[in-house]
Amino acid sequence: KKLCELYPNKIVVPHLLTNRKSTTRGRYIQDYNGKKIGAFSAFRREVIDILHNGNVVDAKWENIVNDLKTKTKEIVTEEEFYSFWRVFDFVTDYADATIKIADAKADQKINDLWMIINLIIEMAASKELLVVMSYDEILNQLGWSSRINTIFNHNLSVDSITYEPIQVAFQRLNELLHSKTKGYIFVEGTPGSGKSTLLTQWTYSLPNPSIRYYAFDFTDPSSQLKNDALRGERLTFLNDIVISLEKYGLGKSDTLPYRDEVFLKERFYELLQEIGRKFQETKLSTVIVVDGLDHIKREYSTHTATLMNVLPSPSDLPDGIVFVLGSQFYKGIGLNKYIEYEYTQALSTITMSPFSVEELQNLVRKQLGDTNATPELLKVLAEKSKGHPLYTRYMLNLLLDNPTLNMEMIPAYNDNIEVYYSNIIGNWLKNSAMRNFLAILSRVVGDIKIDFLYEWQINEQVLLDFASQMRHLFVFNKHTKTLSFFHNSFRQYLLYQTAIDNFT
Repeated sequence: KKLCELYPNKIVVPHLLTNRKSTTRGRYIQDYNGKKIGAFSAFRREVIDILHNGNVVDAKWENIVNDLKTKTKEIVTEEEFYSFWRVFDFVTDYADATIKIADAKADQKINDLWMIINLIIEMAASKELLVVMSYDEILNQLGWSSRINTIFNHNLSVDSITYEPIQVAFQRLNELLHSKTKGYIFVEGTPGSGKSTLLTQWTYSLPNPSIRYYAFDFTDPSSQLKNDALRGERLTFLNDIVISLEKYGLGKSDTLPYRDEVFLKERFYELLQEIGRKFQETKLSTVIVVDGLDHIKREYSTHTATLMNVLPSPSDLPDGIVFVLGSQFYKGIGLNKYIEYEYTQALSTITMSPFSVEELQNLVRKQLGDTNATPELLKVLAEKSKGHPLYTRYMLNLLLDNPTLNMEMIPAYNDNIEVYYSNIIGNWLKNSAMRNFLAILSRVVGDIKIDFLYEWQINEQVLLDFASQMRHLFVFNKHTKTLSFFHNSFRQYLLYQTAIDNFT
């Protein structure tokens, strides 16, 4: 009754731990007249299991059930009595695992079981009359929190106010998914073309089971904590993908994942086979998105053991598994030759298209409001941005900071976002004070604290010029008083440009 109060949505699964089998004969339960009704195994099967399933018990057991009601009537009502059995799933003849100390070092599972046993012994030896330990506390005591949680967060989301889906790409993704039972789909596009946001929103719209792995956290491009070389490593990928698949319920194991590459790789392929078997029943493919592969080649280049090494060849995939990759480019990033060959066939490749006029207008209205989104402004924005998502967002940032801005003065997008960056700061890089300031900004680990920035004693004119010319390329958080890059492409541009030797 207490457990029901604490955990109203749970069932109780008691295990009878004994080295003796449930009696089938010899020791019988008797009715009021001394007649043998059945042994304990029969009682469990014909009374406990029947009550658990909400059915009516055979008349021969009626007196026994009434006895139980009588003995518990001071604790529970008759209604609670029957409610109890429905959540009471009794396990008898439980066969526990064979545990030998000698095998503990060789077998992670046995070592885990010994840790649980020692924790129970430690709890039982406590002076407290009642030891209560939550799920999280047990994990912390055992040091297992990291074994059931992914190393990085892959449940990223998109702010609907700042996002507008590109329907052509959405539809093409759906078409390709429905056209194949296994293999790869490739999404490619220039920096800021909306690949990551598209894949994120698309998977949330699917009826299919879907798992996401981001080699780069596009929602927080300035964060070193969330974006380091570990994201591109194969051990991290195997660990996070196995945990994600198991949490989704796509496969079950009696062993907790642990960071051993051989174990994780075997478990990964076991899960793929399990998903394939489930597909035979549901006919619904499982989608595994792996996004940001170009970051591995560009920013995590010091590591050779990348996740590209363990992406399965198309021929190794059972029916029912479709990998969807996201990257600026695919040639030369380290994919195995069979995946790269599928890409070169160009039958499953989606190149990001610009916003349609309607999509651009929807985004502008969400950002600026219907009143400010005049037909004249919408026309200018469409002409200037050519529908490029990131360029459009930069222009909207400018308008949000300065609603009276003359948009005719803004240069038009010319199919290369780096040219836009060059147009804005090209001449400023010739100013040593501004160049030094931008160099430091691009190398700060994580968000840039404004108070910390003031400690640099930057020239006042540099700050004024920065605020007037480059403010829209950054995000300012008023609550945390921090500055961060709006998009990683600008940070990468600055890292490169400010590393060029002034003399040579």
